Amino acid sequence: MTSLLRIVGLSKYIPMDARRTDFPDNHFDIIFSASVLEHLLDIDEFLTEMHRILSPKGLLCLHGGAFWNSAWGHHLWVHTDAESYEFNGNNPLPDWSHLFMSRAEMLSHLLIKEVIPDHANKIISWVFDSDEINRFTYDDYVKVFNNCDFSIISLTPKNWRKPDASMTRKLSAIYGSEISNFSIGTAVVVLRK
Repeated sequence: MTSLLRIVGLSKYIPMDARRTDFPDNHFDIIFSASVLEHLLDIDEFLTEMHRILSPKGLLCLHGGAFWNSAWGHHLWVHTDAESYEFNGNNPLPDWSHLFMSRAEMLSHLLIKEVIPDHANKIISWVFDSDEINRFTYDDYVKVFNNCDFSIISLTPKNWRKPDASMTRKLSAIYGSEISNFSIGTAVVVLRK
């Protein structure tokens, strides 16, 4: 994934692949990333690179969300010439639908909601195929952070909307213990080299 890096003290953004930067080893004392975590397809490679460019005892501060396990985990972000569909705005998808609907069920729902068929197909492609989101659950992130070369200083999840009892049963029947929580939408993690 290419990220725009803003270096403190510089007044410009530098387009650069966050998995393979041009910075020398041990270059930064602190690296901060906001709303990028959920877009990293190869988080292990990203963490390896951040470890390389951080100075000894350096801090990596990451914020991420919407996580796949949450109500808006589909992170819908589809723009057409006629309409914009966004998870935190014009969102025609029911909460958690990416976890319990098939492509056909989602298409049927969108058509009933009178979403233009071409737009409906773009929405479905975003949810199930887009390489703009990684589809990691909060549980996946916890595993990654516990198995990386960093020490975890803090890992602070934030609950969003909790599914009602009926939805909890439905999701639990599908995922069992694979997803431990359907309400954690974001988290902030601080890692030390």
